[in-house]
Amino acid sequence: MIDSTRDVAYRLTVIRIATVLTWVALGVYTWFLVAGTDIDLATRLVPLVIGYAVAVALIFVPWHVVLTRLYGDIVLLAWLSSFVLAAVALPELQDPATSTFLLLGAAAFATAVTSAWPANVAALLVTLLGFVSVEVSRNPAVQIAEPARLAGFVATLVSIALGQIVVTRRVSTADARLESAARAEAQLEARAAELEQVFAVSRTIGTGRALDEVLPDLVGRVVGAVGANTGAVLLLDDEEDELRLVSPLWTSGLPLPADGVRLARSGSGLAQDALRRGSPIVRSQPDVDAADRLLSGLGESHYAALPLRAGADLIGVLVVGDTREQPFTPHDVETMESLAGPAALVLNQLARYEEARAMSERMSELARLKTDFVSVVSHELRTPLTSIIGSLRTLQRPQLAPRDPDGKVLLDTAARQANRLKALIEDLLVVSRIDNRALPVRPERLDLRATINDIVDSIPGAAQYTTVDVADEASEVTMDPEHLRRILINLVENALRYAPRTQVRVEATRENGEAVIRVIDHGDGIPAQFIDTIFERFVQVGRRSEEGRGGTGLGLSIVRGLAEAMGGRVWYEHRAYDVGAVFAVAIPLRAGSLQAAEL
Repeated sequence: MIDSTRDVAYRLTVIRIATVLTWVALGVYTWFLVAGTDIDLATRLVPLVIGYAVAVALIFVPWHVVLTRLYGDIVLLAWLSSFVLAAVALPELQDPATSTFLLLGAAAFATAVTSAWPANVAALLVTLLGFVSVEVSRNPAVQIAEPARLAGFVATLVSIALGQIVVTRRVSTADARLESAARAEAQLEARAAELEQVFAVSRTIGTGRALDEVLPDLVGRVVGAVGANTGAVLLLDDEEDELRLVSPLWTSGLPLPADGVRLARSGSGLAQDALRRGSPIVRSQPDVDAADRLLSGLGESHYAALPLRAGADLIGVLVVGDTREQPFTPHDVETMESLAGPAALVLNQLARYEEARAMSERMSELARLKTDFVSVVSHELRTPLTSIIGSLRTLQRPQLAPRDPDGKVLLDTAARQANRLKALIEDLLVVSRIDNRALPVRPERLDLRATINDIVDSIPGAAQYTTVDVADEASEVTMDPEHLRRILINLVENALRYAPRTQVRVEATRENGEAVIRVIDHGDGIPAQFIDTIFERFVQVGRRSEEGRGGTGLGLSIVRGLAEAMGGRVWYEHRAYDVGAVFAVAIPLRAGSLQAAEL
């Protein structure tokens, strides 16, 4: 038989049922004595009192204790013996049916509640002896029970014993399965709690907070999982070859600023030892080196140091301290290890994010300084260049022009290059204003057909190769004329530069409340690898024209900035194979009205 918690519960249930049946049997027997007329009640008074005393005692016996002791089977056998003695001693119970039923019930009860096979065998023998005694008492002339009745009784006892064995084994199997299920449930609950903690640690990476804001929550979850008091993170600085204490510390649930402790990687402290070993270390205060600056400052009784890994790389150490009486257990260390992994990933990602953000801020500052520098330099160059261009124009007048043909060529070249430099400075100023979002928008009511024709006529050599087609519904628009002029000059000059001596078409239509202007050439088009970057600054595609016109790679970038300033957009279109490059600019028919009002 088994002797487990559930087996004791099973036996207690049988004992409770047997106790109730004992009281029922005593009640029936008392009624039988009182109602009977041929039995002397006085002769049955002593066994009746003994029976009730036993029944009362059964109620107050601490069976949950008795059944777990070695003498428990003895008490149960004594209870069984009282049934057998009653069947043997009381003549009115020696009726064959009554005595057999009573003895078999007692045998079944005894085999169900006794815990070991010797007690089972003893119970069956006591019951068999009682049966034989009853048979002899009923017929003193016969020294033993009738063979047929005896064989039947023995067979019934064997059946009871075998049935009890089957029941016991099934109870044992069920008990083992229940215990296994309970263990599995406990493991699943522990695993669920662990996964919940891991998830809580891991999800801090998506909070979007800074490292000093996430760190207390992150460390607090790891430390709180083992009920500790203090937690600190030291990150490895490979360049300085040292461990740097990250602020803040986590102490008693509160973040406290750290004092910027830095520990040499080659030192002998707990954190350095854990980093070198690459595995957790547990120490108590008496074993801590007095020179350990970190632990001497924390002042706890017991410590655990766990290396933090991001993949195969060690990135730092997590130090946990507490005032508990006993050191951290292996289970505590295992729990902290399971959380240190995702914590290390979070810290590593946050550190990289902080580094990237700092780099982004530095780059933004550099970009601002560059833009300011370009703006200042452009303004400073603009004034003397205007004077130079004015002087050159004056010298080109017939009355002041040099008589020598070579001198005229040199003067014309100087004037042309000065104008080119002026255009470059103007481009740089526009780029600077676009970057600073300081580009003014002054919308006017325009006749788009006339405006485009004027712009094309102002581009040297453009009128010969350029045709203009403006739809009637797009002929009147409201937009900034200077921005429109610069957009079209850039696009048409690009078309003439990269598709020389071919027809360029400028067409304008009205589409979804926008004026869409397309500049179409018949050149080689834009290679596929440049399409995604064609509007970036300083990007140049293909060969320059044979006329030697140069470019800075700012034209299309300026086009995009000007279009967006007026609330529009620009894009490159893929057309049929017989068309080269097609650039489209879409501007609202009342472009810039909102921006103008704001300015």
